[in-house]
Amino acid sequence: MHESMCRSAYVLQYHLYTLALNRLLKSRLPGYSYEKHFGGTIYLYLRGVSNGASLNGVYFARPLADFIQRAEELLLS
Repeated sequence: MHESMCRSAYVLQYHLYTLALNRLLKSRLPGYSYEKHFGGTIYLYLRGVSNGASLNGVYFARPLADFIQRAEELLLS
């Protein structure tokens, strides 16, 4: 599934969404902490979801806080 995520550029997409959400939460949520408040990203491949196995078709990732901080410095400052 990771290969499909990369091929479809969903990895880039969830990193950009993470950057945007991180920036929004920092400006709106007093005491916001990425480590404490951001749980990660989940993509559901509906064709891969099956009745018998709970994690089939589910992709989860949580970018490292250091990566998000550095990306924000480079892209948004």
